[in-house]
Amino acid sequence: MRRLLLYSITLSIGLGLALSCPPGSSSPPPPPGPPPEGTFQRGFVLGLFRTDPAYYEARTYVDELAELREMGCDSVAILVRQFMARSTSVVVEPIPGQTVPDHRLVEVLRECQRQGLRSTLFPCVLLQEAEAKEWRGNIQPESWESWFESYQEMLEHYASLAAQEQVAQLCVGSELVSSERFEEPWRALIASVRERFRGEVFYAANWDHYQDIPFLDATDLAAVNAYNRLAQEPTEDLRALTLAWEQIRGQLQAWSRRVGRPLLLTEVGYPSVDGCSVYPWDYTRKAPVDLLEQAACVEAFCSAWLQVPELKGVYFYVWWGSGGPSDRGYTPWGKPAEAVIRRYLAAQPGR
Repeated sequence: MRRLLLYSITLSIGLGLALSCPPGSSSPPPPPGPPPEGTFQRGFVLGLFRTDPAYYEARTYVDELAELREMGCDSVAILVRQFMARSTSVVVEPIPGQTVPDHRLVEVLRECQRQGLRSTLFPCVLLQEAEAKEWRGNIQPESWESWFESYQEMLEHYASLAAQEQVAQLCVGSELVSSERFEEPWRALIASVRERFRGEVFYAANWDHYQDIPFLDATDLAAVNAYNRLAQEPTEDLRALTLAWEQIRGQLQAWSRRVGRPLLLTEVGYPSVDGCSVYPWDYTRKAPVDLLEQAACVEAFCSAWLQVPELKGVYFYVWWGSGGPSDRGYTPWGKPAEAVIRRYLAAQPGR
């Protein structure tokens, strides 16, 4: 009941903004409108990880969206964090101060519209307390039935908000590997989402567990978070990294054709540390900053995935954080990888 009340309060705040303008824009220009449906999605994930106003004093989400548009993006995936207390919990819920409140989320989605960016809403489950090697991919709730009930309540909330704000796409799950065997609860959940939201829905599979999603036919896309290992030892060898991505590309193309769904790469990124070619999914490693290895991995991806017929779009991870030469995170902002991505987005034709 407390969780439902929190969702109701935050949603009502969001609804109350229906006639408001984005911050700092009392009379916004007419929106250019999102890209035509069916065009290639040149995307980035925007991380709304900080909810305190002080963080946005110098550089707001309005600035961040403008930066992405200037880079050549036409699509943005808004990542919204939801939480389980631990891997065995049955409750999925927002955490004040860590989950972006609905009124701010509505502002961001409307700013996407104002700037002519296609929007995707991307709820993502994290663990507040995790033992070694625990993550959302191997959760084991004490009751799967109760977990699905809680998770569905959360998704129905965001499906209603996405419909209200004319969001183009909604992610119904991300890397929830241990839950994928429960086919019927997932089908019921997706059906419930579709009752509220008429845009495209997808499930973002993990890079090493996408081949046999039993409910994939209930979704619109073959979507993958592509944190594939590219090497056994840290390397900046562009030829070797490109060959690795070409092999991965062939596997994903074959899967897309087999399941009869367009391919969407919902997260592609590398932390700016030594060894990111080996462990692209691990942003916690204690390794030296390495901007060139990050750039080489990104360039290998861009070389392998230019003008691939099965590919509907790609979302680079992530536009958030300070960036620059001392930053260890995924953001390419102010790093050599930024220029690589700019070239790719400019060269990738719409279709």
